[in-house]
Amino acid sequence: MRSTSVFTQVSLLSFASVLIAFGLSFGAVILTPVPPPPQISIRDVITAFKRDVTTGFIVEKHATSPTGLRLSPIETALSRALNISPDRIQVDLLDTARTGHVFGEGQSTLLIGQRLAIIDSNAQGFTMRWDEHSPIGPDTRLPAFVAALHQDDGQWLWIRPSDPGLTIWRVRLLLAFGLALALLSGPVWYAARCLTRPIERLGTVARQASIEGERPFPVTGPKEVQAVATAMNIMHDRLSLQAKEQIQALTSLAHDMRTPLTGLRIRAELIPSGQKQYALKDVARMTHMIEEVLAFARLSQEDADFQVTPIVPLLREIIASYRALGEPVFYEDHDTQWNNIIVRGEVIMIQRAIENVIVNALRYAGSAKLTIQCPEDHTYLKIHIDDDGPGVSTDKLDFITRPFTRLETSRNRSTGGTGLGLAITKRIVTGYGGQLELTNRLPKGLRATLSFQREGL
Repeated sequence: MRSTSVFTQVSLLSFASVLIAFGLSFGAVILTPVPPPPQISIRDVITAFKRDVTTGFIVEKHATSPTGLRLSPIETALSRALNISPDRIQVDLLDTARTGHVFGEGQSTLLIGQRLAIIDSNAQGFTMRWDEHSPIGPDTRLPAFVAALHQDDGQWLWIRPSDPGLTIWRVRLLLAFGLALALLSGPVWYAARCLTRPIERLGTVARQASIEGERPFPVTGPKEVQAVATAMNIMHDRLSLQAKEQIQALTSLAHDMRTPLTGLRIRAELIPSGQKQYALKDVARMTHMIEEVLAFARLSQEDADFQVTPIVPLLREIIASYRALGEPVFYEDHDTQWNNIIVRGEVIMIQRAIENVIVNALRYAGSAKLTIQCPEDHTYLKIHIDDDGPGVSTDKLDFITRPFTRLETSRNRSTGGTGLGLAITKRIVTGYGGQLELTNRLPKGLRATLSFQREGL
């Protein structure tokens, strides 16, 4: 089924859902037929008027009499039984759509047009009458009607039969439709999950994919998803090839520049002392830029060497080297529980990643403070490097970790740098399965968080 197209799966799901819904609805209607209309007698209405028994009737007071199809024979029978004037009673037919004819013992009624026919039957035959003076037996079952009695206070007392059979029928229909919904919800949910799971998997892989490595998108699932995954793999190969060509071009250029730089350094030694130090400084800066480019190229072309490193001794060594040079770099080392923590990564690479961030902090803020933190799951170790500089605008926090990226406002070219420091740090940290996160501090400053996977848990 996974190789079937999304169109086919959705079509089959829709057809099956409609078929099941119609089948259940049809079965509900067949198994729960519409109940027959309610039937009442003159005696029932008289009992309700006298308030002896009101079960099965709805008793209400209204300012006006009913307005509908009047049944004069029933009005006459009720006025005689109640011994009241005929103008104080009014009877109107209810629910003409469900009312036709009803039968009682020895006497029946039949609605013809707007006239109520009375049929008296016995063993010899039957007779039909429909004049309003024809008597109706007190126990003859009659079509449902509303009877209104004019009260002494000017209001009308309405009595009409309730229809519990119809109410029960409606409840049964609702229960049947609810059952259909319950029976359909499970298969529909499962089918929807089968349809969306390959797309969600593709999205997850796309968020985690990098430009390096093999084709990351699995060609599985429906045909449309397979076509998208195939196209994305082709796009990945194309982008990866372009990136490799760019890195190769930079590497070749950097290698080619080493030779003339060596010549420039030798010639700079022969310059008179007045300009010599500036020339040598420029050559050193160019050499540093070339080394940064080569380092970035090597990280882009080589797989990470998964070694392990005790992190606290390394941090102490880094801090000591900067403090020996008089640099204001601080490390809060108050808890001995971190002393034996080992993280995944090569010592030289981790040291370079940390020092790149410290150099940035010193260059743009003048100081740096390091702290370490271990989340509750103990799977990662976080190294926070804080500074009190101007920070970075929120919309550029992710942007500055890209290669050759420099901010031209507070972090301009007069401060030096190649725009590769944070890019190299990010490449090192992510290469070891970690993460680099930059956040602004309040009221000012920047925090760089390097997360490394722990080993030996």
